[in-house]
Amino acid sequence: MQKQVFRPRNWIAGLRIEHVWALSVLFVIFFFASTHPLRPHDFWWHLRAGQVIAATGAIPTVDQFSYTMAGTPYDNFAAFWLVELAFFGLYSLGGPASVIFSNAVVITAACAVLLVLCWQVSGNWRAAAAGTFFAALLGYNDWNVRPQDAAFLLGAIFLWAIYAYRRQPRSWLLAVFPMTMLLWANSHGSFTVGFLMLGIWLANAVGQALYRRVASGEWISARQVVPPAAALGLSAMAALVNPRGAGLISYVGSLAANPAVQKLATEWAAPSFGTVSGTIFFLGLLLVVVLLVVSPLRPGLFEVLTLLLFAGLALRTSRGISWFGLALAPIVSRHLVAAANRVGSMPDRRVPEGSVREGDGRQYPVLNYLIAAGLVVGMVFSTPWLKDRLPLPAFRRNLISDETPVVATDFMKQQQLPGKLFHEMGFGSYLIWAAYPDYQVFVDPRIELYPLSLWQEYQSLSAAEGDWQQRLVDMGVNTLMLGPKNQRGLVEAARQSPNWRQVYTDPAAVIFIRTGGPPTAEGTP
Repeated sequence: MQKQVFRPRNWIAGLRIEHVWALSVLFVIFFFASTHPLRPHDFWWHLRAGQVIAATGAIPTVDQFSYTMAGTPYDNFAAFWLVELAFFGLYSLGGPASVIFSNAVVITAACAVLLVLCWQVSGNWRAAAAGTFFAALLGYNDWNVRPQDAAFLLGAIFLWAIYAYRRQPRSWLLAVFPMTMLLWANSHGSFTVGFLMLGIWLANAVGQALYRRVASGEWISARQVVPPAAALGLSAMAALVNPRGAGLISYVGSLAANPAVQKLATEWAAPSFGTVSGTIFFLGLLLVVVLLVVSPLRPGLFEVLTLLLFAGLALRTSRGISWFGLALAPIVSRHLVAAANRVGSMPDRRVPEGSVREGDGRQYPVLNYLIAAGLVVGMVFSTPWLKDRLPLPAFRRNLISDETPVVATDFMKQQQLPGKLFHEMGFGSYLIWAAYPDYQVFVDPRIELYPLSLWQEYQSLSAAEGDWQQRLVDMGVNTLMLGPKNQRGLVEAARQSPNWRQVYTDPAAVIFIRTGGPPTAEGTP
């Protein structure tokens, strides 16, 4: 099997158009992530948790940010604590810009690892760029700043190490798995995906050994089965080194079984053609199947298991779509080269596992260097500190998205509007960061914390159904911070009610207080 070694100095010495293709994909990925503002849902409550951990030296185990579930056991912070601390450290150093930049670097690094892996598998930079872009297209919807982005980098390292060991066994590669898992299990609940990757590797090794036993009568060789089994065992032990120990598994299980999560969290729902991400997934799945059919290479057990299990994961929950793209990227690259070789569009010099060396072709080195320099300059100007100099849409010029109630929250605090507060769920995360402890939230994106009955009450109140005013009185709510789009029914009902007075409005939020509150004010659009 021909070995592919990535040496950056070879690029510098002779930059080819194939390298420019690869750089272009990384540029697009970095540009997209770096110019994407902070969204209101997940990041902010993680930031507050990081602040609490840094200040107290302990991970919270009960909820303290809501008044509806205050004091309820909630130790899910332990699943994210490492990234939450990192968020707070970065935010303290450079505010939103440093967080966005770091997130873009992490996502781009994950895709760079994947790009190198795709090249090592296919031997063709164009195919590697295509495979990486395939993964990015299926994963971009999950690139909002949150702990999962760190998991993508760790997952890419996991996948690279598996392929590297299968290509050339080296003992030091086995150490990559527990070291990576130690970080992964303390950063995000998707660490279980790492076990799925290792399980596929182990099942493939066992399957190959059994096939040899049946075909030739040879005894199963420990050299095939022991490495993936050792990687799996070492990773399992490393995963236990977390604040909750073996209880961390219950966190993942509780999310999968939580009725509120299953019914209300769209990202946990099965994909459908009614969503952009679902449509992209089904088209991507069709592309993979067609590619495997037309490819002259017969997919091995490892590739078949990867396709079936990761497709099954994505079909069960939309959260699996990103992992499907990441796991299938090297397979797409390998078979793309093989299919192209069939029609003669790529040099037909394949060796096992699709390792192909690219032809020299006609090169324009000066132009290649100019394009590469332009991409680097573009990446610099797309950083959060300089992106306002680019002709970007208004949404991307901001560091914090327009849908975040920044000005509304400042007004509420300055005017000392009375609690308790009822608000749009999406505002809850930012309110935990910017308004706590002066105000506690009604609900927030920690969907698993709140019972389904409370979410149903939230939906009913947001639509102003039934005796909504009396129910708010019973809960002691005195201030409403509503989303004009997602809570349109309650906004209109409050405007028509003599019991509520609008005191603030901007495109992101509308604030009402009970009659007799402070004077009205108009927000800045």
